[in-house]
Amino acid sequence: MRRPLTTPNRLMAYAARLNGAKGAKLARAVAKQVRAKSGSVMETELAAIAFTAEVYGGLGIAEALINAPVALSEEARRVARTDWVVLDFYWPKAHFGIEYNGRTAHASADQQDRDSRKRDGLMVDGIETATMTNSQFQNVTECTALLDRVSGRAGKKRRKRRAAHADAHRKLRRQVSKFHQQHFPF
Repeated sequence: MRRPLTTPNRLMAYAARLNGAKGAKLARAVAKQVRAKSGSVMETELAAIAFTAEVYGGLGIAEALINAPVALSEEARRVARTDWVVLDFYWPKAHFGIEYNGRTAHASADQQDRDSRKRDGLMVDGIETATMTNSQFQNVTECTALLDRVSGRAGKKRRKRRAAHADAHRKLRRQVSKFHQQHFPF
């Protein structure tokens, strides 16, 4: 994994110095959701949207381990052809994970084969995985439905969201995306 451009602590320190600036409160809330082990800009965006509290427009789902190595059983190793795999988002108690499949990193036939073996190895060990693609992430309804289901599986039941949440959620998505486009164009 490459060296990070910044760290969650640096982002939180920067956000803390934004006193009085427009969006400072939201910046502090979202900075808390940035994970040190995020492997891509889109994993970071997904984490920010998923884990930020609902009051700030996030989905407030149950916390997950980010890019967590998962040791496989002997039987699963034969299927996956490796001793361990890394899940983008993992809820160990729920035996559930999410993989973010970006357009380029998962496009080749070899990578698709590795992804399939990874899912199958995890399945052998009783770990269910869901896949989130860019088009699913960009579709607010699909993304929210999947993440709410995951949160329920992880033991955090969702309460009915207030009417203003949809607007706050779209605003958060725009702000996170705009930040990444400005600072990490891809």
